[in-house]
Amino acid sequence: MNLEKEFMSNNIDLRDMVTVIIRSIGERTEQLCHSLIATQVPSENIHIVGEVPFSITLEKTYKIGLQENRKWTLCIDSDVLVKSGTIKELIGFAETCPEEVFEVNALAIDKFLVSPREVGQRLYRTSSLDLALEHVHAARTELRPETFIVDKIIETGLRQEHANVIVGIHDFEQSYRDIFRKVFIHTKKHRDAGVAADYRLWEKYSNFDEDFKVALAAYDLATKYSDSVMIDRDAKFMALFDEVLDKLKLIEKDSLSPGKSTSFELVSAILNDHLLMYKVLQKENPSLYRDLKSKGFLKKLIRRIAHIRLRKDRKLVKLFGITFVDS
Repeated sequence: MNLEKEFMSNNIDLRDMVTVIIRSIGERTEQLCHSLIATQVPSENIHIVGEVPFSITLEKTYKIGLQENRKWTLCIDSDVLVKSGTIKELIGFAETCPEEVFEVNALAIDKFLVSPREVGQRLYRTSSLDLALEHVHAARTELRPETFIVDKIIETGLRQEHANVIVGIHDFEQSYRDIFRKVFIHTKKHRDAGVAADYRLWEKYSNFDEDFKVALAAYDLATKYSDSVMIDRDAKFMALFDEVLDKLKLIEKDSLSPGKSTSFELVSAILNDHLLMYKVLQKENPSLYRDLKSKGFLKKLIRRIAHIRLRKDRKLVKLFGITFVDS
């Protein structure tokens, strides 16, 4: 790949335009997240931040953005794996927004919740980060600290925009520990019947994917948990995790390198082609197709296609709990 050409095209020079902050608590996909972003943005523009509590991560994130002083600061969680060309597409959208737009939300395909949804990435106009810093301390005790900060900035008259840009995939290839923590927190964040219905679908998917077994256990425990919950990796409720892993007779996943991510390659093929037909995979990536076929994976994949339905003006296809847009 010619990175020089990738960084600069369509009159958008990402080298001077954007700083990328990867927020990480040591997720299994941290290295892969960084390597994928580094094909789109120079490595010197990328920083990894991982502090506890999360409010300190936010404070450090905003300070780095201001210090680097590029027009845009992209904050992305290390559990998001970006697809090719995404950052340029997102910056291109942001450049069309009026000056009062201080932050742009994009979409991701989520493994556990109906997608595409806004999760794991925010693009800030760097000039607004001074305002964000003013509210970091007050956000310290919030369950959703970044949303709290964004809402406070909106109160000043600035605007948030929502981009119909699918950045990539979220929560694939995660460790069991991180899946447990995130589902536990989400259960406390979102108690409405719609999200609960999504959780109930996991029982079906758990027949062929242990990730959903961990998710179910986390959900069940969270619904009965009465103490306060924080989003940090060493939160009190995480003391329950080892017992869950033992009960499910699971061993924590080993480390992940860029070459080991089968599900990322598979879902990327789906995203890039916007088709849920394994024949596309056979054509575009025959070696991966043969490997998956030999494992019986494709047969399972076909069974996971639950249904096609219409919602608003978009055709949606649900695949093992993930809703893909068919353009």
